[in-house]
Amino acid sequence: MMGGIDTVMPDKIVKRVINEILVKAGLEPVNDDMGFIKKAEEVASTCGYRPVSFAG
Repeated sequence: MMGGIDTVMPDKIVKRVINEILVKAGLEPVNDDMGFIKKAEEVASTCGYRPVSFAG
């Protein structure tokens, strides 16, 4: 993020909302920051979004 690379910021509000969606979809929530970033990128890609637009 700080180096100019587009990535998801693992903000506590964003994590809470995305984890609620994951749980409703029958998936495990992700609590560690790196795991959360990877999961958000995976979900965004599956849905046809860029991860930065997806979470921000």
